[in-house]
Amino acid sequence: MPKRMPIILAFITGLLASGSSTAQQIDQMKQFDEYYVFYNLLNTRFLEPEIAEKYGVPRDEDLALLTISVRGPNEEGEITDQPARVSGVVSDLVHQQPLEFEEFQDPTAVYYLAEVPKDGKAKLDFSINVKPKDSAEAYELEFSSRLYPRDPDATAAPVPR
Repeated sequence: MPKRMPIILAFITGLLASGSSTAQQIDQMKQFDEYYVFYNLLNTRFLEPEIAEKYGVPRDEDLALLTISVRGPNEEGEITDQPARVSGVVSDLVHQQPLEFEEFQDPTAVYYLAEVPKDGKAKLDFSINVKPKDSAEAYELEFSSRLYPRDPDATAAPVPR
């Protein structure tokens, strides 16, 4: 995992918490039993130039960040962020590669973030395994997405499988 990942994690956490319209447009959720798995794919070129420069994050058409978070019942039955084991792969028509997730915790949330290299506007297929800490079961999240380069108004577009 690149050395800049903690900085990227902190930035993405701030982006998601701020309610950025870009983040809201591409945030997705899937329910598995009593758990909710949220996922968000963001092209790094959407980072504000000043922020990217300040933290040394490349604004690259060929690099995206995938954020996963899990919410479920705590011991009192309240729905809260949950720690989990997260792993997965991303593939296109030619390649498949494992994703290296790094956990990031702030006082109110737990996030899992992986860098996703991409090539142009090829459809990316994701297969993510999520096992919440207090669950006996692991869940398989599958989705596809495209990130279109060179279009300043582009966002991740979910693609039906």
